[in-house]
Amino acid sequence: MKNLLFSATPLSSRLADVTWLLLRLHIGLSIAIGAGWSKLVNMTTATEAAKLAGDSATLGPPDWFVQQVANLGFTYPSPYTWAWLAVWGEFAGGLLIAFGLLTRWGAVQLAFQFFVIAFLWYESPEPVLGMYYQQLLFWCFVLVTVVGGGRYSLDYALTHPTGWLRRLVPTH
Repeated sequence: MKNLLFSATPLSSRLADVTWLLLRLHIGLSIAIGAGWSKLVNMTTATEAAKLAGDSATLGPPDWFVQQVANLGFTYPSPYTWAWLAVWGEFAGGLLIAFGLLTRWGAVQLAFQFFVIAFLWYESPEPVLGMYYQQLLFWCFVLVTVVGGGRYSLDYALTHPTGWLRRLVPTH
């Protein structure tokens, strides 16, 4: 079970692992903050930075997003339930990828979400030119699902007790 949850192996070089870490941080934090958190606090413009502190009384998907989810056909048990799962999936999944904890699990659920966004959202999505940003993210999440967290991830630290985390935090 430990291998299924936390499997991570180093890449071919330390440079490749550092590059992989930077990619994971970028796509993970971009989705967690830019997509998940911004919907949770109902941020509509980039200038509403005060909402990033969580001043909102309730955290949940905005009405416009619930309506979009309903228009896609996710109506049972309710569009709000699916919108809530999608928003929290973007937020939590992005953080999991960024920190490299349960990396594959976070990535596979985001790959599913971005498959829906990139290929099913519009009436006639174009496979290459239409929705290219969402398709790029979909393929990034597929890649993270296959590769895992790499050497500089919490998954790797948890499965390799003599790895980078032990050197960072001495036990004596």
